[in-house]
Amino acid sequence: MADGHGDREQNENNSSSESNLLNNNLPNGESSLISMVQAYTQEYENLDHTLNEIDTWMNKLEEQNDTLNSELDDLLESSKQARQELKTLEQEKSETNSLCDEKASSTDKNEEKKS
Repeated sequence: MADGHGDREQNENNSSSESNLLNNNLPNGESSLISMVQAYTQEYENLDHTLNEIDTWMNKLEEQNDTLNSELDDLLESSKQARQELKTLEQEKSETNSLCDEKASSTDKNEEKKS
């Protein structure tokens, strides 16, 4: 950014010297018109520079946003997988408990029949 300011100052100095040479050889009305054109040209150059800086920052923000979205998608997928695994484990545990309960109740019935 410092280089951009240095270039801008150099351009302003060059414009000023050219302006002085032209203004010395022209009638008053034309010299003020040339001064205005040069001033507006400088303003457009400054605006262009500012817009380029904004564009650079916007590109960086867009890149960071894309990275964050990608990371969030990965996190969401990981969370879905973890929930599915937990659900599967709970179902297996429930089925195992049911089988154990059935076995225990059938064993109790068999013992009652023997008595």
